[in-house]
Parts: sequence; C-alpha cells; structure tokens
Amino acid sequence: MDFLKDNYVRVPVLLYVLGFAVHNAYLSMYGSYEFELIQARYILSGIGFVGFIALSFSYMCIQVNLSYLPDNLKPKKLLPWLLRIASLPSVYYVYLYSYDLSLDLSASPDSLALSIYISFGNFVVMMSLFNLIACLHDGDDLFSKLYRWVGYVSSIPFIFLAFYVASQNEELRDIGIVIVYFVAGLLGLSLQQADSKNGFEPDYLDPDAKEEHENRFQLLVGSIAIFLIMWSAITKYSEVIYPNIPTALGGSKLEAATLFIGDEKIDAEVIQETSNWFLIINSSSGTIEKIKSSGITKIVYQKERLPNTHEPSYCQ
Repeated sequence: MDFLKDNYVRVPVLLYVLGFAVHNAYLSMYGSYEFELIQARYILSGIGFVGFIALSFSYMCIQVNLSYLPDNLKPKKLLPWLLRIASLPSVYYVYLYSYDLSLDLSASPDSLALSIYISFGNFVVMMSLFNLIACLHDGDDLFSKLYRWVGYVSSIPFIFLAFYVASQNEELRDIGIVIVYFVAGLLGLSLQQADSKNGFEPDYLDPDAKEEHENRFQLLVGSIAIFLIMWSAITKYSEVIYPNIPTALGGSKLEAATLFIGDEKIDAEVIQETSNWFLIINSSSGTIEKIKSSGITKIVYQKERLPNTHEPSYCQ
C-alpha cells in the first residue's frame, strides 16, 4: 500500500506505456499501428501484461530461495521446481484456448498425451497452491511424504512429456517459450548472485579506467539489456498471450461480428475498434482491412468466431 501511495502517478503512467507497447506490437502482426494516445484500453492492456508477469513469476517462485537462487539447483529442490515450471503452461493453455479437461482414452496418441499433460499439469498447479497453506514440503505425516515422493518421481517423466506435447502442439509450444523467458531470467539472476557471493565483479572497461567511467558504462549496458529484455517479453506476450485474452480482461481477443455499411454486409473478425477506425479480418476474402467508423451503420457481434479458411493478405 505504501508503494501505491508513493507512486500513485507513476504506476498508471507505467501501465499506460506498457499497454501502448503491447497493443502496437500486437497490431504490427497485422501490418497496422495505433498512435492515438488517449485510449483507456492501454492501461487495461498494461494491467494484463503486468498481471501475467506477476502471476507467472509468483507461481514459479513458490518454495524457492530467492535470496540465493543457486541453492535451488540441488536435485532435491530442482526436480520439484522443474515440475512446477513444466506444469504452468497447462493452466494457461486451458484458459487461453478453452480446452476441455475430460480425458478420452480412445483418442489418438498425440491427443491422449496432450490430455494427460494438461490434466496432470493442472493437478500439480492446484497442489502447489494448496501447499502454500498445508506446508506439505515440511510435514512428517504420510500425506506430506507422499506429496514429496510424487514430486520427485514424476518430475522427469512429466518434463519429457511436456517437451513431447510441445513438439506436437504449436500453441502449447509458444506458451512454453514464454515461460522459458522467466526461467532464463532466474538462471541469470542465479549466476549474478553466485558471482556476488564469490566476490567476482566484471570489468567492462580497461582496469585503469576511472570508476565513474566504469559505472556510466555499466549503466549504459544495463539500460540496453533491460530494454532488449522488456521488448522481447512484450513481443512474445503480444504474439502468444495477448490475442487470446478478452478485451475486458486486458487482452485483444478477436471478436466475430457482422458490419453493415450502407447496403453491404461484411462478416468479419474485429481486431481493433476505435472511434475513428475498425481494423478487421474479412471472413470472405481473408484480407485485413481498415474501415472508417463513420461509414458503419450497424454492428452485430457473434458469440462464436466466424470460419476463416483464407490466408490473410494485407490491405488498407
């Protein structure tokens, strides 16, 4: 609360900037950009981006020693940690793609493998959250021992299953790649903590360089690195996560609609709607079109997406 009280102006500005970057990275996939600054949806998009990062990071750090991450690389802690990390994409997949959790034993091997991964992955996530209350990782009762034993024994087979399923499912693979960004960041922080503990300080300049020059150069390199990391995260988020979240929840999910323009009727999927323009995918031609809002007399939104069998081409 003190943080929000002290930064009540900076937080909305940061969310707005992040949302502006996320939304334009998303629109760039369709060959379009939006530079109309006064849009409340940017704050909502920024909340969605920050919320996704906060949820992912918080879950991945359950039962993890953040003070000294190398401690978590020991097998006793590493295997349950990897199990939790490998399970996280399953929850996002269910939410983003409305996956049915029912297990069909008569399905094809690939579909069955996906169902097993999703079902067990969601179970791992729920048990990990339950463990925050029950503290099963420290208990001596039979249930706690069974919980730890299952975590150790199932971790390696489940990780192999996750890799196999991701190799067969493009959407799940994309989500997994986003999660890998978090893992890479935690490993980088682990190396930094190990260096600090051992007294290792990298020298970016010549040993005879002044300390003030060394500090400025480190600040420059650090700023560039942070920018590249943030832009990579925003780009991947806008490609994989953002298009599958409803607009009301900070995303930009395509909305099936029928647009009436005079006597013409266009079935389309709405990419973006502003007071001046509609950016749509024409369901008949598959083209991406930009239509003035003033020319649209009526819009009828559909519950389900319209079928689209055309490869999109770009025009405005």
